[in-house]
Amino acid sequence: GIRAGTILLEPVVGFEMRYDDNIFREQRNRNASAIAIGRLGATAQTDWRRHSVELGAGVEVGRFTSSSPDDYVDADLSGTGILDISRATRLRLRAGAIRRHERRGGDDAPTTLSGRVKGLATFAELTGQYAPGRLKVQPVIGVEHRNFSDRSLTGGGVSGQDDRDRTILSGGVDLGYNL
Repeated sequence: GIRAGTILLEPVVGFEMRYDDNIFREQRNRNASAIAIGRLGATAQTDWRRHSVELGAGVEVGRFTSSSPDDYVDADLSGTGILDISRATRLRLRAGAIRRHERRGGDDAPTTLSGRVKGLATFAELTGQYAPGRLKVQPVIGVEHRNFSDRSLTGGGVSGQDDRDRTILSGGVDLGYNL
């Protein structure tokens, strides 16, 4: 990485070529394509004695040689912050958003779509930790919302994806004792 004072920057660059002989996952009428995929991203993390902050972002671009409606741009953005309240107590907040695509030919994205389905997931998670001595109590609560965009069909009409939208709530407590 690259150090800038108390911040460590880690850039990521990647490229790959793939070949898929059945991009729509069909039993008949198989369609082949080469896929060029480029990735660019970075994380920035603090190097402090107490507390910390980490931010990350990335983008992935995919281009199909024989199916341009399936070209895509995916992206993600996230952040994590840790607050050390005392030697035994800390809070951690993690949040972000991820934009992803689904290729045609799956159960939820039939080949009759005019292109890929786009989905956006946003999430947040709050974790507390109390660890006096050998005991550790760590409650966590989280929420994630997934939203899928409607897509037109090749023969006309629209494939609604609203039935796939959902909000997921999670929570729990981790208890431990160090022997």
